Amino acid sequence: MMRFRTYGLVLLFALLMTGCSVEDRVQSHLERGKGLYEQGDLVKARLELKNVLQIDPLQPEAWHVLARIEEQEQNWRQAYGAYSRAVELDADNTAARLKMGAFLLAGERYDEALAAAAAVLAANPNDAGALALRGAVKQQQDDLDGALADAEAALAIDAQSAEALGLLADLRMRQGMLDEAKALLETAVGAHPDNVSFKLSLAAIEQQRGNSGEVRRLLETVVQQQPEEPAHRLRLARYLVSRGDLDGAERTLRDAVDASPADLNRKLMLIDFLAQNEDADAATAQLKEWIDAMPDDYALQFALAERYGRAREYDEAEATYRRIIERAGESPEGVRARGRLAASLLGRNQPDEAEKLAQAVLAKEDKNADALLVRAAIALQREDGDEAIADLRTLLRNDPESVPALRLLAQAHALRKEVALAEDALQKAIEFAPKISATYLQLAALRTSTGDVEGAEQVLERSLGELPEDAKLQTALARLQLSQEDLDALEATAEQVLRSRPEHPLAYYLKGVVLQRRGNFEASVDQFEKALAKNPKAGEPLAAVTQSYLALGQLERARKRLDQLLEDNPENLTAINLLAEVYLAMDEPEKTRAQLARAIDLAPGSPRAYQRMAVLQATAGQLDAARQTIEQGLKMTQRDAGLLLSFGMLEHQLGDDDAAISAYEEVLKKVPQAPAAANNLAILLASRAGNDPASLARAQALTEPLAGSGDAALIDTAGWIDYLDGDFDGAVRLLERAARLADPTPERQYHLGMVYLKVGRTERGRELLASAIAAGTPFPGIEEARAAVVRMGLQAQ
Repeated sequence: MMRFRTYGLVLLFALLMTGCSVEDRVQSHLERGKGLYEQGDLVKARLELKNVLQIDPLQPEAWHVLARIEEQEQNWRQAYGAYSRAVELDADNTAARLKMGAFLLAGERYDEALAAAAAVLAANPNDAGALALRGAVKQQQDDLDGALADAEAALAIDAQSAEALGLLADLRMRQGMLDEAKALLETAVGAHPDNVSFKLSLAAIEQQRGNSGEVRRLLETVVQQQPEEPAHRLRLARYLVSRGDLDGAERTLRDAVDASPADLNRKLMLIDFLAQNEDADAATAQLKEWIDAMPDDYALQFALAERYGRAREYDEAEATYRRIIERAGESPEGVRARGRLAASLLGRNQPDEAEKLAQAVLAKEDKNADALLVRAAIALQREDGDEAIADLRTLLRNDPESVPALRLLAQAHALRKEVALAEDALQKAIEFAPKISATYLQLAALRTSTGDVEGAEQVLERSLGELPEDAKLQTALARLQLSQEDLDALEATAEQVLRSRPEHPLAYYLKGVVLQRRGNFEASVDQFEKALAKNPKAGEPLAAVTQSYLALGQLERARKRLDQLLEDNPENLTAINLLAEVYLAMDEPEKTRAQLARAIDLAPGSPRAYQRMAVLQATAGQLDAARQTIEQGLKMTQRDAGLLLSFGMLEHQLGDDDAAISAYEEVLKKVPQAPAAANNLAILLASRAGNDPASLARAQALTEPLAGSGDAALIDTAGWIDYLDGDFDGAVRLLERAARLADPTPERQYHLGMVYLKVGRTERGRELLASAIAAGTPFPGIEEARAAVVRMGLQAQ
């Protein structure tokens, strides 16, 4: 019994000793980690803290210090996560909670940021940091009085609060009180000399005051204070460029490279500067010089290839990738170069070679991002959404923030009619990279394609919050507003563009469009001319000003304006085509033909002039000549869909419905959603329905999407096909909607009249048929209409 009790005491003692050892180890790693963090050795500090958390994952102080390290290294997601964990484990950790609140504020999660501030203030109403955080949120919510009150209350508690000083200074700057803002920032610099943001804000104030010497001194001080941060040197260089000191700017960036020769980002900063302020050749020459000195520095060679790609020098880019492949062999750099080369080949419409190269890459590295992107893009070209999605999901598992992959994934889901999933992918892409305009445009196009025009407009308005000066986004928003005839919104967009880019022609063009749509043609001319003064070659303002002259009946004025432009630029294709339209309005067919022929000679691959020439010839009764013109255009434009549509209409007019059907089918292969081709093809197929039930079934399938359009002609066709298919109730519903949307034509009256006969509305049907016949305009079915009227007359007798 004694032996048993002794063993139990020994075991208890051992367990107690083990417990003390674990606690000691945790504390030892924690103290070393904190000490290394204070010394600035973040790498070793992180390792010590990881050791702490491996032993005790619930150690709150370790999470807090780790969060500070992540924040200092600008790993924002990880920093927020670590601060959140620290607060979760220690609800009284005010500093971590306020940091978490600051991240929430930066992420525009204002309610949550306010909740973080409120939690601190509930425990301590006089916490200056929490008051400053609450004030910063109020500032973002445009509650400037509330923000000011919180900032002043925070400073009354702690006159050196960095957050409160920064907030109040910013508020004073917004109020235009530069002297007071400067005094606050000088106090902040004195109290927090290591915080460079205050010096940068001071520099901004001095720049507003025109004190260039002080701006330069402050920016140079920031560079000296944090020489390892290249962004500071870039900021100084940009300021020097704005002052015309290009030599000083270049010297600043070269000093940055010399301070850290292995830092690729610094070298690329210098390359971008040379490209923007000297020329592309100087930038390329500098890259080649570095590559010659360090031929095994593949990062520089990839940078050179990418520069060639951005400059559209694709042969040079591909040659660079091939040199990397030759030198690097089967190394990771060689595999990466093969992936990039495959992407370049695909971009140059060489899918077979690109796919072969991508497959070779994936055979060696099955998760290579470039090769997966290439294979997915090729699958999308083949309309194989399933295969594309499989590759993109593989890529996104390894790189969930890949914007190119998310954008392709959206295309794949859209192809499968999975609109919600497509939109989700694009929303993620915007979240990860909010400064890429193409993603907003893709999302807006997706919403527009589903009829959500208001949602598309919201996307574009949101995009301009991130990229207020982006011309493509501004133009897209304006086009959307114009399509909706929302002239007030379009006018507001024009003013926004004018404020952000007063030297760009877009603002004046948009203002002109608003005036033109409101019928003020004379005033619109003035705005369009201002746009053309900014860019004499701009096609849309030129077309618009010509339309205004035509609306005013000032044909000679329009002709002189175009002649003047062509005198300065005789190869302006837009002006040539517009001059043809002016001559057509002036009833001068020979001069019209001469301009169209000139346009065809100048741009044989452009379909517009062929179409207009064919219309001119067909109107003159020269149908064979019109056919020859369109056939020539099809050959030169690789069978343009618009010309194919015109060809089908002409063949139908010439009586060759088989050729017309073939042309419409070809249009739909190129553009599956082309409504005019679907409409015309359905009509021709329906005319054969009596002998071929399959033709009627095909016509029905073609017109199903047309039934939901807002075009009376398309809805009328869909309703007539329902009539031929025996669905009289469906036909009535569609044909009546078509009648409400537009003035009736004899053919539409005939269609609705025949349907009314079938549903027992005989008198109204007879009236419509009689009206169609009385119009005196021939239409398909006129003989049937006459027979029906005669038959009803006999029945009445």
